[in-house]
Amino acid sequence: MKLLVVALISLTLFTSCVHFPYASLPVSSPVSEVEETKPLWIVCGDLHADFVVETSWLVQHGCKLPKSVKSYKYLCFGWGDRIAYTQRWGMKDVPNALFWPSESIVQVVAFNTVVEPTFPELRVTRVEAPAAGGAKLANFLNQSFSYSSSDATEPITLRAAKWGHGYFIKSPYSYYFPRMCNQWVSAALAETGIHTTKPTMTMTSKTLRKDLERYRDLE
Repeated sequence: MKLLVVALISLTLFTSCVHFPYASLPVSSPVSEVEETKPLWIVCGDLHADFVVETSWLVQHGCKLPKSVKSYKYLCFGWGDRIAYTQRWGMKDVPNALFWPSESIVQVVAFNTVVEPTFPELRVTRVEAPAAGGAKLANFLNQSFSYSSSDATEPITLRAAKWGHGYFIKSPYSYYFPRMCNQWVSAALAETGIHTTKPTMTMTSKTLRKDLERYRDLE
């Protein structure tokens, strides 16, 4: 019976829209003849992907970041299941993380070192994003955070990040298959104007990386 329930839930999720619910902000930056770009790095492990951007780009567009990270040059963002991201877990936790909506969090890590050497054991792909996409990316991140006050100015930090200087921030979204970490990264990239595979297909970091390499080759 439980297998039948899981199958029905999976079918429902696959046939539904899995975009993250947010309203895009209008882009206020003027369009120039030569479009300005900003560097964006996607950091891929075997299963999970994060992305790195220049802090000043997000601050310029009103991203509601923890105050202590704003003085750093770069920010690394990742999204995932709260338990899987912050605790030790095993195979028994996989069904719940995948098929049953669970709490999610955003990890933000601030650093000043050169991006590529900061992740020596991971695959880093750099692409150029339209600078005008910064407003939409900031808005996407703002709506990926939960806030402690009605004016939504300070995101709720739960604990220190796993590395560097940063935090795990509470997120209002539910985590479930196929709405997973790499699909969140794909949705964030789309806000900047970098379109990868349809979100329902961006399940693995390998798929995401290949899409970005193809995008970079067409630049």
